Amino acid sequence: MKKLSFTLLIMMLLIGLAEAQAQRPQRQQTQHQRGSLRQQVNSRQKLNYDDFVKETNRKYEAFRDSVNKKYAAFMEKAWKDFDIEKAVDHPKEDDIKPIEYDKNQDEDYLEELRQQEEEQKLAEEQQKREAEQKKLLEEQKKHEEEQARLAAEKKKQEEELARLAAEKKKQEEELARLAAEKKKQEDILAKLAAEKKKQEEKQAQLAAKKKQQEEEQARLAAEKKAREEEQARLAAEKKAQQEEKARIAAEKKKQEEEQAKLLAEKKKQEQELKRLADLKKKQEEQQKELEKQQKKAELAKLLAEKKKQEEQERQALAKQKEQERQQQLLAEKQRKQEEQARLLEEKQKKQEEKARLLEEKRKQQEEKARLLSEQKRQQEEEQARLAAEKKKQEEEQARIAAEKKKQEEEQARIAAEKKKQEEEQARIAAEKKKQEEQARLLAEKKRQQEEKTRLLAEKKKQQEEKARQLAEQKKKQIEKKSKPIEAVVVPVVVEVKPQPKPQQPIVENDEATATSSFEFYGTPMKVRWGNAKQFKLKGTGKKELSNAFLELTAKGYNNLVHDCLELRKEYKLCDWAYYKMLQNISEEACGKGTNEAVFMQGVLMNQSGYQIRFALEEGNKMHLMTSMDGFPYDRNYLISDGKIFHLMDGCKAKTLTVCDAAFPGEQKMGLGIAEQPELKKNLGEQRTVISRFVNVKADMQLNKNLIDFYNDYPTSYDGKDMMTRWAYYANTPVAPEISEKVYPQLKQQLGTLPKLRAANMLLNWVQMGLTYGYDDKVWGHDRAFFAEETLFYPFCDCEDRAILYTHLVRDLLDLDAVLVYYPGHLYTAICFNNEEVAGDYIMVNGRKFTVADPTYYNANVGKTMSKMDNSKAKVILLKR
Repeated sequence: MKKLSFTLLIMMLLIGLAEAQAQRPQRQQTQHQRGSLRQQVNSRQKLNYDDFVKETNRKYEAFRDSVNKKYAAFMEKAWKDFDIEKAVDHPKEDDIKPIEYDKNQDEDYLEELRQQEEEQKLAEEQQKREAEQKKLLEEQKKHEEEQARLAAEKKKQEEELARLAAEKKKQEEELARLAAEKKKQEDILAKLAAEKKKQEEKQAQLAAKKKQQEEEQARLAAEKKAREEEQARLAAEKKAQQEEKARIAAEKKKQEEEQAKLLAEKKKQEQELKRLADLKKKQEEQQKELEKQQKKAELAKLLAEKKKQEEQERQALAKQKEQERQQQLLAEKQRKQEEQARLLEEKQKKQEEKARLLEEKRKQQEEKARLLSEQKRQQEEEQARLAAEKKKQEEEQARIAAEKKKQEEEQARIAAEKKKQEEEQARIAAEKKKQEEQARLLAEKKRQQEEKTRLLAEKKKQQEEKARQLAEQKKKQIEKKSKPIEAVVVPVVVEVKPQPKPQQPIVENDEATATSSFEFYGTPMKVRWGNAKQFKLKGTGKKELSNAFLELTAKGYNNLVHDCLELRKEYKLCDWAYYKMLQNISEEACGKGTNEAVFMQGVLMNQSGYQIRFALEEGNKMHLMTSMDGFPYDRNYLISDGKIFHLMDGCKAKTLTVCDAAFPGEQKMGLGIAEQPELKKNLGEQRTVISRFVNVKADMQLNKNLIDFYNDYPTSYDGKDMMTRWAYYANTPVAPEISEKVYPQLKQQLGTLPKLRAANMLLNWVQMGLTYGYDDKVWGHDRAFFAEETLFYPFCDCEDRAILYTHLVRDLLDLDAVLVYYPGHLYTAICFNNEEVAGDYIMVNGRKFTVADPTYYNANVGKTMSKMDNSKAKVILLKR
């Protein structure tokens, strides 16, 4: 039954293994299928993403192509004739001639000087009083420290007396202890002397025994040396025998090799003889044949050959005989060598027997030496123990001697200490008397200081009352001198809006990858402009211009538009700078003043998101018109559906044919400058601006490329109020040549001065450091300057000074400032926040702005030029 169960179990296991093997390929196939499926999914995902990118680009290109085609088609129908409005001229105003303020004729100024002197006097007295109070406090503190020191010294003296008494008691106890120890040490010394004598006797016995051991060791060493020499000699003889035996074996081997060689040669000779015999037999047969066939001469030749063969046979026999002789000699030599080897073997056995006897003798000697060494070790240990005991006794004696010496020194020290204590007690008594006298003097001094402090407090109270009265008087005078100016606030603050951009980002392509260089205000730049140099207008007809638009907006020009927008971002170009850069690119590609250049610039502006219109003069001359958030002077314009478009190329035509087609998402061009364009540095000559009264000085070098750019900037206003034209200049941030070079110099000279005094110093620097000049005489028309231009050009007028001064106040003093306009004059006003400042002021949105005129020479903050028509004053708000 058990056997049957076991058989069934084995059968079940075999069936299971067979099924597992059958299923393994199926599982492998399934895993392979799963792996292939995963790869397919990944491949399909990648394929799907690539298809998505391609589809997106295709849709974008189709969308952009559709928009441009619709615009191009609309262009053909959108041409209209417009009357061109005449440009707004620069305002011409009679500038007020700058005058110098005479402070010595101003009673208010003289009164202010008197007040300042009085305030200075009060400040000096207060400073002196504070110094005296500080001195009194220091003396009082010093007095308290002295009292504390005396109390501490007194306490220290009492502690010292207690310590001396305790030490005296301790010394007496120490003396008693030393006497007991001295007696104990004398007993120990006697005991040590007895032990020392006993050790000396034992050491003498050990010394005699040690001498006997050393003699025995010397004898054993001599025997060991003789035995080692004998062993060395036997080893040398054994080595020689081995070498001789090796030599005989080598010779025997050589003889065997020689014998084998001779046997080989003998065999070779026998073979040669046999060959010769066969040859001879053959020759004899040939001879018989030749005797019948050949002539007599041939027979002689055969005889000669036969003779030669016989000679060879004779030589071979002689050589064989010589080899047999050599074999005999080798056999004899081998026999002798075997005899010699036998003798050497017998000699070697005798030497080995002798070596065995010597080895036994060596072992006996080593055993004897071991016993002697053991005996010697025991003796040395005994000697070491005795030496240690001796050393211990000597150390104990030395310690006792040191203790004795220490006791004597301690007794001497106690005596000296006792004497010193008596002297210290006498000194403490004298010191105590002195301290009592000092305490009396300090009490008297403290009373005097308290009286002095009371007098100073009364004086301080009087001075504070006087200062309060002066402050009240000053406030009344400021209110009396401060004159409010009624002014109209211009409600517009020029804001720089986000720059226009295409409806969809411009996608780059793999075509037109070659770059071309051009310069923009001395700054080298590069773009990929594809076939821009080959662009030609086939005419100025509606159809030709529509086709040209489609050509320039095709895929091949995508990289050009993309690169232009990237340059705008990289070099921080404002809209006007971007307009000028596109003009440079177009003129570089198509030629300056050509219709192709104007049309290409317009298309690039259009594709960048700007609102432009194309115009034709007399049907053949192309012009570009732009819509702006400002209204530039000296530029003709037209109005279409409430939108204003300006001719920025100076065209003076009265009528133009305009393509009034609006592009989706187009935006106006802004004239504000949010940040400085990053133009290549081209520094001009160094200039120093210094004022003659307050001695403020600054050196500067400005970027000529930036000055050239500003020279092309169109003067404009926001279209609602002409007063806003100055806001464009005042709200433009200053260049690094000013913020990083000029500002640090001015900050260092201003230091930590109060805001009002610092504002007066900067005001005088602008008033007296810059030379006044009328725009009409210098430029032929009114022209405002950016801050950089004011510091670059040799002359400037009131508006330039006012714009520069507002930058200085806002950037260096962190104060708000506004521009104030009178007919023919521009100056500034500053908000000093909560600081009381005397002088003329303007209330703007509930805040007080005090007048500061950079053209009123030598006048401080608060002074207004005479003959100003306050009823016509206007305030222009500025950004911080």
